[in-house]
Amino acid sequence: MLPERLMGKLTPEEWRPLLASGILYYNRFRSLNSPYLKSLVLPLAVGMFVLIPALFVTFRVSAPYSIWLLLGVLVSWTIFSGYLLWRSLFVESKRARFEADEKAAELFGRDAIIATLTKIDSLNLDYKPRYIGRLNYSPNVRQRLEHLKKADS
Repeated sequence: MLPERLMGKLTPEEWRPLLASGILYYNRFRSLNSPYLKSLVLPLAVGMFVLIPALFVTFRVSAPYSIWLLLGVLVSWTIFSGYLLWRSLFVESKRARFEADEKAAELFGRDAIIATLTKIDSLNLDYKPRYIGRLNYSPNVRQRLEHLKKADS
């Protein structure tokens, strides 16, 4: 799965660090079962089952209001949990991409991957992902370049 817009614009030598970085990224971030996400999902799920009974006992909610309280807590907790999971996914994805670039730089040389990313950046490709409603959690080429150059100095 090579980006079509880059076909014919990069040499095989320029593809190597990109492919290595992509493979390393995929291996690092291919499943959502990472310890980082497990450490977030489990407390959120347990919190939900502890919070609802605690609210009923604390406020001694009567029957007519119990449904509304239950729905309100469920909706609020779902929004709160969804935001935390989305945010952690975003942060973890960026971290994984930067780590993959650094490992590819170790394998092929920092100058090679920086030169390739600089060339891609100079092509001014307006890349928009075709998945998840065009949301993209990965850093763009400029952010990847800045990270590699910062790590170099």
